[in-house]
Amino acid sequence: MIALKNICKNYGQQEVLKDFSAEFPDGSKTALMGHSGVGKTTVLKLIMGLEKPDSGEVFRSEGRLAAVFQEDRLIEEMSALGNLKIVLKKGAEADPEEILEAMGLAKELLAKPVRELSGGEKRRVAIARALAVEPDVLLLDEPFKGIDEATLPKVIGEIRHRAERATVILVTHSEAEAGEMGCAVRKIEGRG
Repeated sequence: MIALKNICKNYGQQEVLKDFSAEFPDGSKTALMGHSGVGKTTVLKLIMGLEKPDSGEVFRSEGRLAAVFQEDRLIEEMSALGNLKIVLKKGAEADPEEILEAMGLAKELLAKPVRELSGGEKRRVAIARALAVEPDVLLLDEPFKGIDEATLPKVIGEIRHRAERATVILVTHSEAEAGEMGCAVRKIEGRG
C-alpha cells in the first residue's frame, strides 16, 4: 500500500501540491494525469523518497521499487545487457537478454554501448531495466516518449505481463496509454 496524506509541497514560492491525498492499494494500476506543472512527477519523487513533503505524510510498504524517469538514466558506456545486469540481485529469475528481446531490441544491439542506440531503443532499455528488478512497485514517468507506434504495443504488453502483480503508477498525458496499460485514471487538478 502506498498512501500520501495531506501533502503540501512547494519549490521556492511555487506551490506544487496542496493538501494532496491519494491511496494506491497493492497491485493497483493508476495513471496520474493533469496539466504540466500540477505535481505528477513530484508525487512519484515523494513516493521514491527523492523529495520530502513540506507537510503531510507518505507511507509505502516494504518491497522492491523500480522507476523509469523522464530521462533514461542509463550508463552510456555500458551495453544494454550490462545496464540490466547491474540491477539484478543474486538468484533473480529475470533473464536480461530475454527481457530486452521481448522489448523488440535486436540481438545484435544487446552488446553495443548504450550511447550508440537510438532514443527509442534507450527508452526500451530503461523500461527493461526497471522490469528486471521484478518490482513490487513500478513508477513510470512518461515512459513511452520516443518509442514508435509500431513497437509501443509490444512494450506495453511486456510491462503488463512482467508487472502484473506490482503496484503501477504511470504519469502520462495520454488517455490511450492509460487505457492500454489497464490503469484507472487519477486526475491531479491545477492550483489556478
